[in-house]
Amino acid sequence: MVRRVDIALHVVAGLVLAATAPPDAHAQRVTGPFSGLFGADKGQHTQAIDFRAGVGTTYDTGDGPDGVSAPDPGPRLSENIITNLSYERNGDRAEFLVGGGTTVRQYADTQSRFVASHQLGSTLNARVTSKVTLAAAGGFNSAPFFLITPFAGWDGSWAAIVADEYGVVPEKNRTLDGAVTVTDQYAKRSNVGGSFSWRTTQFPSDAQADVDIWTARGTFVYRFTRSLSFESAFGREEARYKLTSLPPIVNDMIDVGLEYGNEVPLARRISFSFSVKPSMLRQTASTNFRLNGNAQMRRGFGRTWSSSLGYARSTEFVAGITTPLFWDSLTASINGLLATRVEWSARVGAAHGEEGSGLRGGVAEYTGTSRLTIGITHRMAAYGQFTYYHHEIPPGLTAFELRSVIARQRVSAGITLWLPLATETRAPRDSR
Repeated sequence: MVRRVDIALHVVAGLVLAATAPPDAHAQRVTGPFSGLFGADKGQHTQAIDFRAGVGTTYDTGDGPDGVSAPDPGPRLSENIITNLSYERNGDRAEFLVGGGTTVRQYADTQSRFVASHQLGSTLNARVTSKVTLAAAGGFNSAPFFLITPFAGWDGSWAAIVADEYGVVPEKNRTLDGAVTVTDQYAKRSNVGGSFSWRTTQFPSDAQADVDIWTARGTFVYRFTRSLSFESAFGREEARYKLTSLPPIVNDMIDVGLEYGNEVPLARRISFSFSVKPSMLRQTASTNFRLNGNAQMRRGFGRTWSSSLGYARSTEFVAGITTPLFWDSLTASINGLLATRVEWSARVGAAHGEEGSGLRGGVAEYTGTSRLTIGITHRMAAYGQFTYYHHEIPPGLTAFELRSVIARQRVSAGITLWLPLATETRAPRDSR
């Protein structure tokens, strides 16, 4: 079965040359009175404070609740409360965003047991001089479960407060990360830059599964036209695992590619990009060469609809696994408005991977999410969501006790609330 998935991924990748779209790549173009409720841009503003909350019920058919060790791996019913507070400031030279949220979940058969996860993140984009820009980001995440997936990550929308996490390892963990990027537009069509990022993941009950990762990169971009540009980068990534006494794994990377995009606001649009990323992994006397890369295709249609199709071939370092994972992943998504107050979005993904040594077999994973949101008022909405998760992982690959095959389905429904606490609109400039 895993072999068939591997073949299918490579065939489709060769035909469509599309890759996992970045979070903001397939954002909706929502307009109208319910645009703020669905997380669209609120227009020209200098400051904004938003509060979002949700209350819902979830039915999970999985092999055990998130973060709760249960003797019976049958279906579970849970209630959850989700809150999120964000502050955004936009100036002439800088843009700043900070936000945080908490999810509390209670399971019906263990009413005295609550599980909570917390997230905090911040970004800063500033123009230091007329040619030099600075970008910085940082985040903290604490959760009672751990998810091993190439699709994990924030989806880029503060409005997506519906709980669709499906952690498969009941291990409490904390992740702290940060990144800094400096770019110099030294010529009209060219710029150079450098970046440094790091991430550390810790498991309080099992420190041997901790991992520390840092990455340093240099970039060069030349823009042929407004839509076509050449991009190249080189860098080094280092991962240090507490689980092993071996030296850290070093990954030397080269990234070369073209990016093409053409966008017309509120009209048909299409964009396409691809890149090739040769990498060399070194640990002690062992050296492995791997050709990574990605391609992505995005298209908007109608007034509010966006779609994306993508393929990515990557090398990932995951906490609790002492060797890198080589992933081939394929994703597709679509979202938009069915009516003025009705939003629908869907996302599916399939991935096949192998651990670095190649001795323990392959890893396969499939995910899918579909969500329907109906605006009750300009500030309140009802939602229904279906989530599917399936993985196949060889025994002994992780430092945790984990079933080799897990299939989970989750159905959730509830109410969400968007409350703009304060908004400061940018005053129009005097043209005289």
